[in-house]
Amino acid sequence: MFFWNFKLIFFLVGPSSIQIRGNTPDINMSVTTLVEGTTRQFVCRTTSSNPRPIVTWKLDGQIIMGDIDPSEERAEYAGIIMQLVKTIGLDKQLRDYHMKILSCEARNPETGHIVTDSTRLNIIYDATSIEMHGVTRDKIIKAGDLIIAECILTGGNPLGKITWFKGK
Repeated sequence: MFFWNFKLIFFLVGPSSIQIRGNTPDINMSVTTLVEGTTRQFVCRTTSSNPRPIVTWKLDGQIIMGDIDPSEERAEYAGIIMQLVKTIGLDKQLRDYHMKILSCEARNPETGHIVTDSTRLNIIYDATSIEMHGVTRDKIIKAGDLIIAECILTGGNPLGKITWFKGK
């Protein structure tokens, strides 16, 4: 009579890395430049993890929802590779994201191991207002008159350039 003694061994691995597609690996903080009025889809992908990693998008450290349910595929060591998608510019104006940090984070629920990839969002947008003080359209200025005029440009990235001209 034979008795078999089987032991099932589970390997807890990874994920060893995570990447927001388009980011340069091994750079402390990449910068992604977007133009107001457009949208940008970010794709985050993990390496193999066993068990399935918990993957989240964060904006300045706060959890935000992805666009669609994460996809997963089988990988080495009986692991799972996860992929998430987040589109920026659908829910609010892009300028609201200016200089914020978008991160994708994966955590192995058994080991607690965390990997993160991030990018700083640089949004190009127009000035929100321009004001001129000290002169009016109907004010007549004669040769030799001293006037003080001020032009104030509010907002915009990059800062706008003010150009003065005479005439219509």
